[in-house]
Amino acid sequence: MTEPRPEMADKPPLLGSWRNLYAVEIAILVALIALFWQVTVHYS
Repeated sequence: MTEPRPEMADKPPLLGSWRNLYAVEIAILVALIALFWQVTVHYS
């Protein structure tokens, strides 16, 4: 069998967990989509 890789157990550098980091990333993406939608509606 393969040995466990210690680097896979590392925590992300920000926010304490990968779940929190991905939640922030998704929130930023949703905010950008909403911003671009508002710009499109405003200028069309």
